[in-house]
Amino acid sequence: MKRIQWSALALALTLPLAACDDSHGAGSPGTLSLNLTDAPGDFAEAWVQIDRIELVGESDESEGGAVVLMDSPVTEELVALANDLELLVNEAVVPAGRYSQLRMVISEACLKVEEEEEAYSVYGSSEGFSNENCGAWDGDLQMPSYGTSGLKIGVPGGAMEVDGESRILLLDFDVHESFGRLAGGSGMWVMDPNVRAEDMSFASTLTVTLADGDGSLAGAGGALSEFEAHLDEEVVAFADADEDGTWTATFFPLLPDMYTLSIETAEGVTYEFTLTPSSPQSVTLASGVSETREFVLTEVSTP
Repeated sequence: MKRIQWSALALALTLPLAACDDSHGAGSPGTLSLNLTDAPGDFAEAWVQIDRIELVGESDESEGGAVVLMDSPVTEELVALANDLELLVNEAVVPAGRYSQLRMVISEACLKVEEEEEAYSVYGSSEGFSNENCGAWDGDLQMPSYGTSGLKIGVPGGAMEVDGESRILLLDFDVHESFGRLAGGSGMWVMDPNVRAEDMSFASTLTVTLADGDGSLAGAGGALSEFEAHLDEEVVAFADADEDGTWTATFFPLLPDMYTLSIETAEGVTYEFTLTPSSPQSVTLASGVSETREFVLTEVSTP
C-alpha cells in the first residue's frame, strides 16, 4: 500500500511564536504547523509530557536563534491515538530563513508493559507521573537529558527554507523503537525517542462512511462496529466517535495514488450482506485532497 507510514497521535494546540530578530533571513515570513503521530508498538500505554518545541536555524544549532513553536506543556498517551491525528502547532508564524532541526523537550514519560497475559508492569521517569497516567509505578524509566537539552529532530531534506509559504510537518513518534529494556537483570527500561519529521503538505485523507440503510443489520442482531474498511492492506474499523449516528473509518495520511477500497466484516463475523455502491472499488487520490466514500447496507442476513 502507498500509505505514508505514519499512524497517529493527536493534540490540539494553537500558539503564537515568540518574537525573533532579523538574523534568520530577509525574505517573507511563513507559517508552520506541526502534527504529532505514533507508529504502532507492542505496549499497552505510553505517556509523554512535551514541555516545549523549538525550530532551530541552520546556523544556530547550538544556541540562539531558536523560534519557539510551543511552550505550554501537554501530556498525551501515544498508543491510544493510533489511526488518529491532531494538531500540535497551528500555523505559527516563522521568520524567513533556513532551518535545520526541531528541538523537543520531553520532561516526563511512563510505559505500561504486558509482562505476561493480562499482567502489566509500569515504568516511569517519576513515581508521581506514572501513578497519575500509567498506573501504580513498578520501576524506573530512564530518559537522559530529554527534559533539559531536549531531543533534536532533523527536518525533511536536512534543511527547510521558509520564504512566505505555509508548511505542515508530521512528527512521527515511533513507540516501538523509542522504548527498550536495559540488558542485565535490573528490569529497568530506557527511553531513546525515535521521532522523525515528514512533510505532509501533499498528504491526502479518505473518509469512508457506512449506514444501515433499511435497518436489516439491526434486525439481524448486528452492529456497524462489526464492519471494517480495507484500503489495500490497511484496515480501519468503523466507529461513531462523536455518537452522532455517522459511522466512519478514516485513512490518513495517504500518498496520491490509486487504491482498492472494500467493506468487510471483522474477523469471526459471518454476516452475508450487499452494499450500495458495490465493494470493492478503486479510489484515485490527488495530492493534498480530502475525499469521502459513502456506503449503505441494503441487505443483511446471517448464514
